[in-house]
Amino acid sequence: MTESRDLRRCGGVLLIAAALVFAKSLAYPFFIFDDAAHILENPHIRSYSFESFAWFWKNSLMPVPYTLWGILAGLTSEPNPAVFRGANLLLHGVNSFLVLLLLQRWPGFLSRSLLASLLGALLFLVHPTKIEAVVWISATKDLLAAFFALAALNLFLNVRAPGSTQGPTPWKAIVWTYVAIVLAGLSKMPSLAVCLVLLGWDLLLLRTPKRQVVGFHLPLIALLIAGFVIQDARLGASSGVYVLPWLMKISLITSSVSLSLGKLMASTSFHFDYGHTPLLVARALSERFGIFWLMTIAVTVAPVLFLKRSRRPVSSAVFWSLGLAVILLIPTSGVAAFIFGGFSTVTDRYLYLPSIGLSLFFAYLWRAAEGMSAGRAKSLKGMLGLALVVFALLGFRQVEYWKSSTEILEHTAALNPESILAHEALANIYGRSQEPGAAERAALHRIYARQIIEASLPSEQASDAPTKSSGHF
Repeated sequence: MTESRDLRRCGGVLLIAAALVFAKSLAYPFFIFDDAAHILENPHIRSYSFESFAWFWKNSLMPVPYTLWGILAGLTSEPNPAVFRGANLLLHGVNSFLVLLLLQRWPGFLSRSLLASLLGALLFLVHPTKIEAVVWISATKDLLAAFFALAALNLFLNVRAPGSTQGPTPWKAIVWTYVAIVLAGLSKMPSLAVCLVLLGWDLLLLRTPKRQVVGFHLPLIALLIAGFVIQDARLGASSGVYVLPWLMKISLITSSVSLSLGKLMASTSFHFDYGHTPLLVARALSERFGIFWLMTIAVTVAPVLFLKRSRRPVSSAVFWSLGLAVILLIPTSGVAAFIFGGFSTVTDRYLYLPSIGLSLFFAYLWRAAEGMSAGRAKSLKGMLGLALVVFALLGFRQVEYWKSSTEILEHTAALNPESILAHEALANIYGRSQEPGAAERAALHRIYARQIIEASLPSEQASDAPTKSSGHF
């Protein structure tokens, strides 16, 4: 009873923190990218009928978010951005609570500490990489995918509860875990990578008997492979994205994951388009092939060898925190071609679920401090508390940039002058504006966009370069 009451209090703290950081975004309008295609101009959303919902489940790779958008659109006579943003905010608060539960129950090296778990969940909630997924209405799919993936992780711990390997198989928990994973994939296909996390738990942490491992995970691995093949077949051929050979693709994945981890741990600037494209990596490889491959080997092999030899708890914490983040990042880091991958394989919303790894390590450090001497514990907790406050302030500030499409795109263009997306969208916005000087700004951004395209692509491809998003990311 006491634990249940404490968890409810923690849930209240998380919802209050979410409201403090994100509440002002409820008044923001729809964003220029994808919100129109997904919601405002989507006849299946506007009709609000059984046939429309059936169409989503027959024809879309992500019917779950479309179903939610359809329900939300039907609550008002015209789609109201505040309703959609409110749903995103609620989902983010619930996801943060699921992170808290996951940290409380994490098997292996992380001993139970409600305060450490709460602080890790708070870091997940306020981290500035979360702003894009929460404030951008079209990123509801990332929030829903994370919700079902986190539910699957927690449900799996019921499957592998103490004594479950000797007693009767908990079929209900198994079925609900499968259901959660399928719904995660139907929200956003890359979230199926959570299957690999469950497999890693069984093989490395829980030491589950091989027969149970095979029986439980074989259907999930088949689902993961099928999801990858379907997404690549449906989106890859139509994405218009330059596809690298597999040897180069390994370096693309490595560089994307490295940049993403840097954004999680040591960045103070966040925007809409980081411009990390397959073509950029291909060009770098052609100029510095040897250095690129040495970096790839160093990033992928050296940490694994070091952590494998070390048995200390801190090494296990680093291994699982990094491993969790990397596994969940890889699907969006260049493994398969998708439309937004032509603009960047690194973006804040792709970090939403992988950032659980950072929360895990944060909770471990706080728990470790509780076993230190008073002086060392005070210093470590002080640094962790300061980091949490800094991330919260950066997140609060980042929300401001999303108050209008113009604001976030100008911010993106200032931080990444090579962003084709930002310049094309700004040209579109200013081209429709009646404000003095808007026509000149529109022409200038069109010139910038064309110059970037011509400089980045082979001449025969420049005229066919993508200049806008199509909603499949």
